[in-house]
Amino acid sequence: MLGASPDTLAPDNFPKHYTKKQIDSIMNEWSVSLGVKCNFCHARNADTNLPGLNYDSEKKPEKRMARRMYQMTVSLNATYFNFNNSTDPDTIHIVVCYTCHRGQSKPNVSAFAKQLDSIERTMHRQ
Repeated sequence: MLGASPDTLAPDNFPKHYTKKQIDSIMNEWSVSLGVKCNFCHARNADTNLPGLNYDSEKKPEKRMARRMYQMTVSLNATYFNFNNSTDPDTIHIVVCYTCHRGQSKPNVSAFAKQLDSIERTMHRQ
């Protein structure tokens, strides 16, 4: 991830200085952007006597994919939208989950490609 070395990352790939409130806000944004609930990425507790989700579990591939997508958006924002040369590019929110997902767990790539083609044609006319 750009702008953050591995030793400044919390186990869940967020910078260590993020508060629980900040991480909860990010999780809520991702949930809404993908139209899913927490259990889409987080596994249930293995011990049936314990209620809720095991947020430390790495069992679900969706959690690993979410991390990769987070790193991708940070990289895109840092590379293409870091106009102020921020040293904390994970705070740039031009490209976000909703940019592609639009409330769906899997983005509609064909619809997105059509939008990009339309934008490209418009730009070439100018």
